[in-house]
Amino acid sequence: MLIETRPIRLDQIRLDGETQPRAEINQDRVDAYADAYRAKAILPPVTLFFDGSHYWMADGFHRRHGASKAGLKAIPANIYAGGSDDARWASLAAN
Repeated sequence: MLIETRPIRLDQIRLDGETQPRAEINQDRVDAYADAYRAKAILPPVTLFFDGSHYWMADGFHRRHGASKAGLKAIPANIYAGGSDDARWASLAAN
């Protein structure tokens, strides 16, 4: 269930929950997203799951890394109720 859509600080997003199904991050894509953020482009929100304590990344890994590379402190996010397992399943479905 979608809780809310709002910006969230990058340092609040957990990337260590084995929710990234890809073998590696594509640096060219990260660079392209960083350039887009620097140009003030509006990109789709990332997808996070919140378990009451942690925000688990499910979709938008490249956008999140691009936002960081562009020097942003926060990124728009669709936040759903759930934990790392929910984020893992949603990530597999998105990719």
